[in-house]
Amino acid sequence: MRLIVDCRKEDYDALYQELEKAYLNGEIYYGLFSSKEALMTFFVESTQQGDHLHFIDGGDGGLAMAAKQLKSQIKS
Repeated sequence: MRLIVDCRKEDYDALYQELEKAYLNGEIYYGLFSSKEALMTFFVESTQQGDHLHFIDGGDGGLAMAAKQLKSQIKS
């Protein structure tokens, strides 16, 4: 699952603690990365129909940095 979440620091900390607990228990691998900004891009297939897709990612690397952490956990 890939997920971008906009949340308060307290919620981020609680999420981190739960993920880390599950990782240390051997239940999951995870990647988590915090950013102060988000990037939004979009793909427009047709300007006539208004069809488009939005892509959201965290700044400073976003999902790529979370994937790096995940891959590091899997290797170790």
